[in-house]
Amino acid sequence: MLVKRTDLALEARELWQESTEKTTRLSGVKAGKSREEGYPVTRVDILDQRGEKALGKPQGSYLTIDLTTFWQRKSDFFERAVRAVGSQLRELLPEEGPVLVIGLGNEAMTPDAVGPLAADNVLITRHLIAAMPKHFAGFRPVAVFRTGVLGTTGVESAEAVRGLVAEVQPALVIAVDALASRRVGRVCATVQLSDTGIIPGSGVGNHRAALNRETLGVPVLAVGIPTVVDAATGQVDQCLELLDWPDPTDPEEWVGLTVADDGDLHAAVVPVRSGDELEVLTRTLDTTVESVNRYISDIQQVLTQVAGGNLQVEPQVDYKGDFALIRTSLDTIIQSMNETILGFEAAASRLAEMSEELNGQSGQLQHASMEQTKSTEELVQEVAHVKERLASVTNSSNQTRTKTGEIAQCIQEANTRMDALSEAMDGISANAQKITQIAKSIEDIAFQTGILAINASVEAARAGSAGKGFAVVAEEVRQLASRSSEAAQSAADTVNSTRAMIQAGVKLTADTAGSLQDISAVSSQIGGITDQLVAAVQGQESALAIMEERIGTIFSIAERNLQNATGTEQSSGLLAKEAEALRFQVQRFKVKEERGR
Repeated sequence: MLVKRTDLALEARELWQESTEKTTRLSGVKAGKSREEGYPVTRVDILDQRGEKALGKPQGSYLTIDLTTFWQRKSDFFERAVRAVGSQLRELLPEEGPVLVIGLGNEAMTPDAVGPLAADNVLITRHLIAAMPKHFAGFRPVAVFRTGVLGTTGVESAEAVRGLVAEVQPALVIAVDALASRRVGRVCATVQLSDTGIIPGSGVGNHRAALNRETLGVPVLAVGIPTVVDAATGQVDQCLELLDWPDPTDPEEWVGLTVADDGDLHAAVVPVRSGDELEVLTRTLDTTVESVNRYISDIQQVLTQVAGGNLQVEPQVDYKGDFALIRTSLDTIIQSMNETILGFEAAASRLAEMSEELNGQSGQLQHASMEQTKSTEELVQEVAHVKERLASVTNSSNQTRTKTGEIAQCIQEANTRMDALSEAMDGISANAQKITQIAKSIEDIAFQTGILAINASVEAARAGSAGKGFAVVAEEVRQLASRSSEAAQSAADTVNSTRAMIQAGVKLTADTAGSLQDISAVSSQIGGITDQLVAAVQGQESALAIMEERIGTIFSIAERNLQNATGTEQSSGLLAKEAEALRFQVQRFKVKEERGR
């Protein structure tokens, strides 16, 4: 039996009417229609357990806003649609208190991205009101959270939301999610508001933990837009349209059919034996009803087989006249579904191959990222070592520069002392010159004294015996003059020798001073070279600091690449699982091509 999946309470009510073949009021359910900004609004209130059982929905109010005419792009259509949804939403909101908006779904899948995309466009005010209460006093505190899906986060949406509700303590939670519809015409053209909360994935049979007052402890308002429709349901709807059956979404059409004998084609046609046109008419009517019944039975068995996944089925009745169009349509539908399922099967195979290839590439990328991270770490360590060595060179250069300065200072002091020594030697040389002159004078005096002594001896000899004593004195004077002359000559020779040595010392002092000046110049050059070396080392340190920073950036990029590679590998694994799930779903169908295998 075909299971028509839907999240819409409106469609659940339609399904009940179709299954029971009744258009009367349903016990435990209250329904009404109105218009908002020109858009039809259907309100379904499930009042008790009878309504819950009949519609398979929890008690509460369900507002469905039909925005089909939205796509006609009439004047101010968008503004009117926003006002219509906003007006209905406002009726379900509490008068005050913070609101937490939850965006459910997977933004990586377009049909399931309604919640995340809606969350991206919500005005978030909770933190602004806390930071600037005067400027945002007229706003309600609003916070937004995107849950992701279990397959990518490993966390149930209900688990994450429960923890967030306990921390934020909102007065209301608004859960936005994609819904499933049974009618293609309602996809992306309907908005459902409900005060009963939501069970993510229930419309497609993937039931997750519920988000409602019982699980969260606060009221939960669900906002949903249909984005998916069951494929088999869509094909059945096309068949019903080809047969011109009444629209299940419009109860008024079913009421008209019910009035017309409830559409019962199995009622016997009473034969008329009048022999006139009436008898021909009843026979024709009986034949027509019998043919229609045959066609309907054949269509029913074809659609039942299709709903069960058998796409090898073929109509067994010979459709005649205009009914041949139905046979053509059935063949077209079955062929189209065969091609679609075969396409799905091929796509699932390609998806599996691509996921396997992606898994291998992501593994290689992960390995390369690990190697890159390791190399970057080693490069960082090597740069650190080079910096340490450069710091040592800088320290040694600074010490060299200090010592060179000390050497220059010592040389300067030595030069000063050598200058003083040169001046002292110059003074000694000058004094020696004076001493030489004095010795010369003494020598001259001794010479004169010798001459006087000789003269005295001559005069003493002339005096005879009376001048003997005076002759002795004259001899002693002459000898004293001779010794004085010799002493003066010796002093002069000593002074001349000393002056020669002093002159040699002065020359050596000058040479030493010159050497000290040369050493001072070399020391200054060494100091300059040391300064240049320090500057070069500091430049290298600056370059290494920049290099270290850029290596750090490369390391961060390598870390992110590694994380991305790991995530890609995990995603490829999930993709492989999804491909396998798709292949499993496709294998439920028996397609015509399989008969030739």
